[in-house]
Amino acid sequence: VLIGGDLPDLPGDRVTDALEGLNEADVVIGPGTDGGYYLIGCRAGGLNLSVFELMDWNADTVLAETLHRVRRAGLAAFMLDPWPDIDVVDDLRSFLERNLNREASCTLTYLITKGITHGL
Repeated sequence: VLIGGDLPDLPGDRVTDALEGLNEADVVIGPGTDGGYYLIGCRAGGLNLSVFELMDWNADTVLAETLHRVRRAGLAAFMLDPWPDIDVVDDLRSFLERNLNREASCTLTYLITKGITHGL
């Protein structure tokens, strides 16, 4: 299971769900909210790396293209619930709004103490 590094508030149960999803399918994918995905995993030997060759990683069709390639390879995919990552300033604003009433995570504390949240 591979997880993106730009999801500081990803709920831990998503990882548990991903591992459980691999009991039902060859591949598990956690879709982002921007056409990509925040998590992908597979059973041992269950995914050919050619699925990722010549992928346009900056396109908003990465998820759809990955799913197409997984299915074309004859593999079953288990989809997790979507979760947003942080790519642009608006994503950072959304992260802050989602986490205002939570105990400050290390990321939130860092952003506040460095003044990064000032003016957002």
